[in-house]
Amino acid sequence: MLNHSDGRFQSGPVRILFKSSVLENARLGLVVPKRVVRMATERNRVKRTIREWFRTNAREFPSIDVVVVIRSRPARGGDICQMVRWALQRWKDTIGSS
Repeated sequence: MLNHSDGRFQSGPVRILFKSSVLENARLGLVVPKRVVRMATERNRVKRTIREWFRTNAREFPSIDVVVVIRSRPARGGDICQMVRWALQRWKDTIGSS
């Protein structure tokens, strides 16, 4: 998937790779490395945030595989979950307009 995606979107430290699928429902993959988000509780919070956004918006992506990769922390100590939600919304708006 990471090498053969149909498209990729990057917004700051969040990279989103996506590929059309033959399955009926959308699938999600997450990459939140320990080197980027040190504490397990915060990594889990980021993953929960992504899963929740995907769950509430999955109907709009009926047959797509999505991998969300967190590449670095936000600049100046910003909230990483807010940054992820913002990047996902921008990606959704970009996909919807094309």
